[in-house]
Amino acid sequence: GYAYATYLNAGRGCMARCVTCGGAAESQVVTSARRKILLYPIEKLVRDVREAVTSGARVLRTSFDPPAAREHVCRWFSALRAEGHEMRLIYDFWQLPTRPLLETIRRSFVAGSVGVLSPECGSEELRRRIRPDGYSNSELLQAILEAEAHGLQVHCFFSAGLPGETVADVEETARLIERIRQTTGAAVSVCPMVLDPASPMFLHPERYGVRLVRRSLGDFYDRRGLADGPGYETDHFDEQGIIDACNRLLAVAGLPPLASPRGPYGESPGGAARAPGRVIRPEET
Repeated sequence: GYAYATYLNAGRGCMARCVTCGGAAESQVVTSARRKILLYPIEKLVRDVREAVTSGARVLRTSFDPPAAREHVCRWFSALRAEGHEMRLIYDFWQLPTRPLLETIRRSFVAGSVGVLSPECGSEELRRRIRPDGYSNSELLQAILEAEAHGLQVHCFFSAGLPGETVADVEETARLIERIRQTTGAAVSVCPMVLDPASPMFLHPERYGVRLVRRSLGDFYDRRGLADGPGYETDHFDEQGIIDACNRLLAVAGLPPLASPRGPYGESPGGAARAPGRVIRPEET
């Protein structure tokens, strides 16, 4: 988490159909019977921040960014600026940021604010399959530079073992991480995409080539499968294979491995034998 942060969103709901997300449009219907976006009144949002600041908050952490809500979000941020709050912002971009949004953030928050992007993978084809409104790698790199030019620190999140992802796709992600590190100042994180109940791939695993390791509340409570695993397998990776693939990307990002570290394809550091995760090589697909 972030020290001295208050977590507040400008609304609820989402109309996107991201395959791995438990807050996708179909998921909202299942869990909340919500079929449209709900926007909170600006007055309420300003009051909530005011109360948080009175209690010691110095950072606004927010993750509600439907494209249709951005104008409302900008009005909220402008109202906070008018109140004179000097806060950092941690903002999850659900889509690439627009210039009006970046300019509003720059005017409304202090230095050290962070924009979070989740491209998730390096394969543009795979990205558009798991998030139908996905963007190209060139658009991503340009957006990072634009956000940095507006004073934002950028943090990019990636994963591995996504529905339909192959070993070759993981290598595309590795190359994209290298490009980001070479051409921008963005930070990079890598972690397994932990199974979200009510996500499209949870509701329709066969549609996305996924086998669920965790299906019930009891499965999640007991952490069925690998204790820190994603809770699912794909046609190309079992749970340990997903961890191994994430460790491959973590090595490229210059970051330490996840628990029970192995080499990128199952071999352990130092040559000691370990049972590798199941990974289907490209020539086997």
